[in-house]
Amino acid sequence: TLKRGMANKKLTVKAVSLGGYCGRCISLQVTNNSQKSMDIDVDPGLIFVPADTTCQNLVAWGNEKIELEPGATKTVTLETFCGKSYAHSPYKDIKYNFWKQGDSGMVKMLEYAHAGHFNPHLVQRGVWAFTNGHSLSEIFYYGDHGQSEKLMRFVADIQHKRVPNYYRDFQMSERPGEAVVRRDSGRIVVPVKWASEGYKQMYVTIYKENGDIYKKIDNGRLIDKNGVTVLVEFKPSRDINGTYRVEARDETNRVWYEQAVEVDFDNNWY
Repeated sequence: TLKRGMANKKLTVKAVSLGGYCGRCISLQVTNNSQKSMDIDVDPGLIFVPADTTCQNLVAWGNEKIELEPGATKTVTLETFCGKSYAHSPYKDIKYNFWKQGDSGMVKMLEYAHAGHFNPHLVQRGVWAFTNGHSLSEIFYYGDHGQSEKLMRFVADIQHKRVPNYYRDFQMSERPGEAVVRRDSGRIVVPVKWASEGYKQMYVTIYKENGDIYKKIDNGRLIDKNGVTVLVEFKPSRDINGTYRVEARDETNRVWYEQAVEVDFDNNWY
């Protein structure tokens, strides 16, 4: 493995950033110091730290291979994630050094996500659950709710935590020099679900804490083999802080889904 080769000095590695953090964002110049050909496996979760510590650590997704002849040097790029969410996205050509491999939980998560062909932007949220202690509710990618639920449950099982009932979503910036999290972009997303045997006429309603109707949701229904899902959103630009109740009823007034949601948007809500 790459980690073992660096440890026993059979491999020399020089690393520089390519700009950004989610994608092929680090370049490694790898030299084979031995007299034998090598087939090198890149370990999942290798963490590289920058010379400029205001920038993010970069975490290798792994599960890649490098072939090297005796004494040869090869330059490769690795797919990475941010490992320090409060830092800035790195500029191009910042020097990086290998620090350590992430814990076993993060390694398992990266292997699971790689085998399942998960969206990298979703996997990034999973990485922060291990490197920066982000909430499980933040393991969410709006473009794929099904993958989000699978990965969140997988990480919850690893960390022995309760699976959240709703998500905290935010936009991310990869522009070099900028903070990764867009503080003005937060939203809470509640997946309202009911089985496919439900009545055709279903009503999704948001109630205020005092029981008054706050909003009715009439669109955005996702239908698959497991039933129907409606993603209900709360945004700071239009929704005030408070406790809400999200409910789905059919035409006979039967409740199929009910969930209390604590909405509290502040500077550090994510």
